[in-house]
Amino acid sequence: MRVDTEQLGRYYASLSDGEFLNIERGELTEAAQKVYDGETARRRVTAPSAARPSAPVLAGNVDDDAVEAAEWLDDGVCACSFAVLPDGSSAQHAAEAEAALQHAGISCKVTLAQGDERAEHCLMVPGGLLFHAIGILDRDYFNAQQEDGWRSYFADLPDEEFAALDPEIMCAGMLDRAARLERVYREELARRDSELRQD
Repeated sequence: MRVDTEQLGRYYASLSDGEFLNIERGELTEAAQKVYDGETARRRVTAPSAARPSAPVLAGNVDDDAVEAAEWLDDGVCACSFAVLPDGSSAQHAAEAEAALQHAGISCKVTLAQGDERAEHCLMVPGGLLFHAIGILDRDYFNAQQEDGWRSYFADLPDEEFAALDPEIMCAGMLDRAARLERVYREELARRDSELRQD
């Protein structure tokens, strides 16, 4: 899947210097690294990861040896998972989610986790990019699927029940979660900036 470099460039440009410098260059795909380098040059900032070697990047089809050699995979986290189903649909869903992340320039790999009671396809990403991955997956994959369900749900409601709905209440939980996540991030950013000034 080809990275949309124009969209990625706009995203990088929208970040503050602190947010931008928190991105680990070595965890990006090759195409995303080029966009990152261009934004670094535009801002005239020094990327903290520039001095250390990049970790191997997983994108597209790679062999098992390359997966095992990827430094980030050992410390990777599961951005989402799909229970293995007999019809094979879970593998397809995992592949589609993987493609969405690759399109956004986020390194990822689908692995199979075998538990006592069930198996899951886990979409692994570098730990530092977990929230980026979740945001991309929600926006580019899961939300589109949920939109169809919402449309069907509303269409089936009787007029009086539909008229009683309040979008502010329906969206309250999602908006609150987003606001809390941003607030916690900003608090941590301020804490780190304060520590840097003290040094």
